[in-house]
Amino acid sequence: MDCSWWGPGYRVGWFWTGPIFWLLLLAAIGFLVFLAVRSGRRRSGENSGAGFSARPITQGKCPKCGEPVEDAYLCCPECHYRLKVNCPSCGKLVKTSWAICPYCENSLSKTTKANTIN
Repeated sequence: MDCSWWGPGYRVGWFWTGPIFWLLLLAAIGFLVFLAVRSGRRRSGENSGAGFSARPITQGKCPKCGEPVEDAYLCCPECHYRLKVNCPSCGKLVKTSWAICPYCENSLSKTTKANTIN
């Protein structure tokens, strides 16, 4: 008589339970890894580029030459038109096309000097 606990199972046809168990275990681990990767992509934002920021760069056009400029530019790189100046009252950056400062409500009509940087 065989003293091992798995011996009788092999005699009656349970020899397939071991490989099926390992196959199901590997499938479950693979599914959990898939869910972790998918939720990581969803958390990092829709733009999942390699090392790029999630915020898109918004662009406008230069009022003088029409070339594309980013919002962070202080002057146009093509024609050197000054896009932003400091408010004379509060000192914050404002666009040259604005009539009043949105921070202190000071009139900006006095600040429209020469808009081209030499």
